[in-house]
Formats: sequence, structure tokens, C-alpha cells
Amino acid sequence: MSLCAFYLAYLQSDIKNSQNSYHVPGLCIHNASCSMFFAEKVCPEGWRMFCHSCYVLSEKLGSWDEGRDDCRSKGADLVVIESLEDKTFISSYIKERAWIGLNDKEEEGNWKWVDGTPLTLQNWVAKQPDNGDGNPKWGEEDCVHVEPDASWNDLSCSASLKWICEKHTTE
Repeated sequence: MSLCAFYLAYLQSDIKNSQNSYHVPGLCIHNASCSMFFAEKVCPEGWRMFCHSCYVLSEKLGSWDEGRDDCRSKGADLVVIESLEDKTFISSYIKERAWIGLNDKEEEGNWKWVDGTPLTLQNWVAKQPDNGDGNPKWGEEDCVHVEPDASWNDLSCSASLKWICEKHTTE
């Protein structure tokens, strides 16, 4: 079994261990394909590496906009989940709800990532998104958070949650 095949099987297993469990220098698994890269990539202290990006979970709580502002102040943005491998990595990383970079603020029902790309991969909780189901208690639900099981839910952007920042690695 090649290193890539072994690592892909590992990602799809239920095995979870150290915080560096998804980083093997020189190996990147994305969209169910595996590639090798040889320049050692570096993340800032306290961030976790996966593929060609660095990730950090906030220690504080705040609105979606506060989370995005915090990420931007670190040269990052809220996480964009583009593949099943990204989803698996994120679910191994969090133990509670956290904001991700998906919203429909511009147009109701038109979900876009913070990098401007449209939503393709979907992992909604059952009966979601529902924009609060018209209940004034919930208000407009234009921002998305990820659950520890990797499923997504729309929520009022003013709700107070942690967030996940993502930035590209440096050499």
C-alpha cells in the first residue's frame, strides 16, 4: 500500500489521535486524490496544518462577523470546506459548534463561501438550512456553523460561537 493510499484510508477511519495526526510532511490529500509536495510548509505556532492550509480554532466566542474580522487580522479568513477530506479534518479538530466561511447574506438561499465561490459540497443537518423557519425567535439565519459531527446549520450571524480560521501555508 502506498503512503498516499494508507493516509487516505487513515483519514476515512474513526481513528483520532494527536493534533498533528493529519499532517505528513510532503503529503496532501484533497478531493480523494493524493499528491506529494517536497517544500516543507510552515504554519504559525498554535495552528494546525492540513494539505496546503493552516487552521486555528478561536479560543473566544463572537458573532460570525467578529470571527471573520479576527481571522482577517491574522492574515486568514473563515474556513472554506471544499472537499470530503476538508470536512473530515475539520470534524476531527472541533469538539463544539464553530463558525465557517459560508453565508447567504447577499441573497437568501444563495450560499457562498467567503472566497466568493458558490456552495458545491453540502453537509446540512436534516431540514436545514431553514432561515429560522420563519420563527421571530431565531430571526434571519444567514451564517453557517459546523457541528462536531461535521454537519452544518444556518444560524443568526449575531449568535456567539467560536470560529475556524484558515490560511495558506508559507515555505
